[in-house]
Amino acid sequence: MAEMTYGNYSFDPVPLISYQRERVRDSDNNKLFDRITLNCNGAIVDAGGTFGSIDKDNFAHLASGLNEDYRELVIVHDSGTFTSGVFPRVEGFSTEESVWVNLLRYSFSFIYDDLPAGSGFVDLYSDSWDWAEEDDDTVTVSHTIQAKGINTNPTGSSNSLTNARDFVRTRQGVGRIPTGLPERVYSLYNDKSYVERLVSEAANPSDGNYSVTENFVFASGLSNNYIHRNNVDLSKDINGIYNVTIQGNIQGGGTTAFDRKNKALEGWNAVKPDVFATASGVYNLLGGPRTLSSSIISESISKNDNAGLITYSRQYSDKLNINSDSIIDADWGVSDNKPLRQYATIEVPGKIDGPVIQDLATTTQGTFNVSGSVVGVTIEDAISYAQDIINQYGGQSKGTTRRITENKFDPNYQSNTVSFSITWTYSGDEANSTVG
Repeated sequence: MAEMTYGNYSFDPVPLISYQRERVRDSDNNKLFDRITLNCNGAIVDAGGTFGSIDKDNFAHLASGLNEDYRELVIVHDSGTFTSGVFPRVEGFSTEESVWVNLLRYSFSFIYDDLPAGSGFVDLYSDSWDWAEEDDDTVTVSHTIQAKGINTNPTGSSNSLTNARDFVRTRQGVGRIPTGLPERVYSLYNDKSYVERLVSEAANPSDGNYSVTENFVFASGLSNNYIHRNNVDLSKDINGIYNVTIQGNIQGGGTTAFDRKNKALEGWNAVKPDVFATASGVYNLLGGPRTLSSSIISESISKNDNAGLITYSRQYSDKLNINSDSIIDADWGVSDNKPLRQYATIEVPGKIDGPVIQDLATTTQGTFNVSGSVVGVTIEDAISYAQDIINQYGGQSKGTTRRITENKFDPNYQSNTVSFSITWTYSGDEANSTVG
């Protein structure tokens, strides 16, 4: 005893069924799924013997029952359930007239795909991943899932598109990356964290096709919450001063404007302390002749909260005296060797606690020096600035008595440079000495 239903249609008697399984493979000969074909051969019998010729009305009820694809097929016999929970399509429906006037034969096939576990109510699907290593220390990942849904709604409108969509949703996200792949791409993606995710989708209600493409950007950087890119420019002006301009942008990660804005700000707070170090490193690497000043000559910062983007620009210079427009460079310093109280040390043979130290009640002379070089826009600017340094930082007021024992002041009119070194020798009550 067997029973067979397709949607709301019941077959009585149940047709003869032959079972075929075909393995469907891709171009690499990998198994995708098994395609099941149930060939059905049956007959409609009129016990009254009134069939005289083929008439479509004789098959109207059967044809109506097989008119739509993707209804649930259930086949049960005495030993148990042969088929259930599958939604085949109907192909090859044909009829023929028997030699018996009360017997009309028919045949058709139920075809469905035995998909992998968890594939849902879909006819065919594809799930592909592509990785690409970029030249800005990032990896882009593109993931496309496409499915054609099966209609499992026995009445009313088709739900094939909904089934396809539900199936695709279960396969989205970086957590679905195939184990062990990729093999030849930079491994930033391994922590399954990314800074950007852009999604596109397409739907075709007429045939139940639905697809989603996810594009991820994986980046190195603090917590992978942002991407920081910058470039540094080194230039020299007509006065021989080197300027370093560093420009950069920080793209915050996230799928909402709020996330992007906060992560961009987090990135800026992390990057900001290292901006000068980056600029100075490039200056030294490219052969800067002096020392880059950490004072900022100019700065601009802009924010786009919706895009989660912070853009910045800073300029530094190796002009040490950057507050004076008339002075290109100034490198100078002072030294002060203070007077010391004089003591005599007298060795006494046999004295266990050491020699006798005698205060001579006199001191050495102290020396104070200011020296350096100044480069001006003009030689007059250099001479004036050098003299200001000497007047402000020199040893004119050291001690109680003093005299100049060295006085070098050499202007170079060709390079607008002044080199100087002034030394004062002095004595007075600043003398000190420590005896331990």
